[in-house]
Amino acid sequence: MAKDKVQKMPSIKRLPGYLQELKSLRKEGRQVVSTTLLAQRLRLESIVVRKDLEITGATGSPGVGYQVEELINDIEVFLGW
Repeated sequence: MAKDKVQKMPSIKRLPGYLQELKSLRKEGRQVVSTTLLAQRLRLESIVVRKDLEITGATGSPGVGYQVEELINDIEVFLGW
């Protein structure tokens, strides 16, 4: 169990960065975002973004992406904000 927490810590530390980027995308008028786009904007690998978002329980649609507003909410709920 402790090992799980240690493995998830880097992912948890990246979540506020995702929130900031998602809120920026929302201001730009985007309603849907892919992990590929998030990865590019945050200079990460898309698999890292997918795995990070997976721990929040957020669900996206294959080939479409995530609803920006829902993803913001899912991350904030996960972080307890």
